[in-house]
Amino acid sequence: MFERFTERARQVVVLAQEEARYLKH
Repeated sequence: MFERFTERARQVVVLAQEEARYLKH
């Protein structure tokens, strides 16, 4: 259960990080 959530959350975090980088840029 947690593993699945982590996998999905990781994707969201990665996308958020990329978006934040783009916004900062």
